[in-house]
Amino acid sequence: VAAPSLSYGAHGEAVAALARVLAQMHYVVPSDTSTFGGDFVESVYAFQKVQGLERTGQVDAAFWSRLQHPLVPKPRYTEPGDHIEVDKTKQVLYIVRNGRIALISPVSTAGIAGYYTPVGRFAIYRKVNGYDNGPLGTLLNPMYFLGGYAIHGNPSVPPYPASHGCVR
Repeated sequence: VAAPSLSYGAHGEAVAALARVLAQMHYVVPSDTSTFGGDFVESVYAFQKVQGLERTGQVDAAFWSRLQHPLVPKPRYTEPGDHIEVDKTKQVLYIVRNGRIALISPVSTAGIAGYYTPVGRFAIYRKVNGYDNGPLGTLLNPMYFLGGYAIHGNPSVPPYPASHGCVR
């Protein structure tokens, strides 16, 4: 039996089943797991990024094949046991709990000429619930880790580096 090709707009049990598998593998999935909407595309991007697949946002034969034998990411650091890691090469964020990856989310780091996302070990020094206006625009739920650099929400999180330096 051939696995179904799934893309934006698909719905039904195949989408729900895929969401369950991705969630079991610690990928962030939306609460509505029966519809392949914009948030679910982000879940697919995260898996494709970690697995080294083409970042299409679609579930094809290569995706299903890799799902059978996925690469299991490991945190770069085990201490402290609870922390956040950003893998700029893969464009994903890992929430690490007790030294293990508990959640995987897609991100977009600096990709605009002349801008960069800092590398290093930082502490979150300020969190804002809701919107925070900054020099480069309005940030959603920012967690500042160095100067004006933050991990924050954004309605646009492309599958490639595209920010001014923050972790979108």
